[in-house]
Amino acid sequence: KGAFTGAIASQPGKFEQADGGTLFLDEIGDMPLELQARLLRVLQEREVTRLGATRGMAVQCSLICATHRDLEQRVAEGLFREDLLYRINGLQMPLPPLRQRQDFDDLVRHLLAREAGEEVPPVLSDAAWAALRGHSWPGNIRELQQALKLAVALSEDGAVMVEHLPAPLRALSAPLTTRPPGTLQRAECETVRAVLARHKGNVSAAAKDLGIARATLYRKMRQFGLN
Repeated sequence: KGAFTGAIASQPGKFEQADGGTLFLDEIGDMPLELQARLLRVLQEREVTRLGATRGMAVQCSLICATHRDLEQRVAEGLFREDLLYRINGLQMPLPPLRQRQDFDDLVRHLLAREAGEEVPPVLSDAAWAALRGHSWPGNIRELQQALKLAVALSEDGAVMVEHLPAPLRALSAPLTTRPPGTLQRAECETVRAVLARHKGNVSAAAKDLGIARATLYRKMRQFGLN
């Protein structure tokens, strides 16, 4: 108490709370350099000193960090300490962006059910599914959550139509000139068409967005009658 306004002497810090367990630091790539130095010292000495205290206390915890930054690039730019990177750089688990996830449909259904709460979740129309699958999702899960929250709020008679989605997704719902038979083929065709439309016909950019080779995309375009 007295270290700063509103300080409580009995309030433990994050490392003290995690003692004997695991501490998760999100977006560590955006941590200010001054705090990076303090973090490195704690990790090296395994000891923390409370604000206003005169003695340190030992802490033992595992550390998990997450970031959307390229930490090696941040080091090169002088925005992240190289010694701290070496200290935290153990097992790496790269997470794919939402547009590359294989469980996208299951995730959409899960989030729809969560947004609906105790009510029966609405059913997505084919056009709404195509718009969701064709979007690049730069905002990842948070963007998808917000889109589905809006869709549930605007849905009528238990159905989500494309007009219930945010404006950037509605732009992907132009009608198809060629629709191959079969639900899976139709969904794939709509996704390919939507991504091509978003990149204004740039096949290289569309293939990269879809995570496939250009030759594969050309083959699918021929298969679905897209030019």
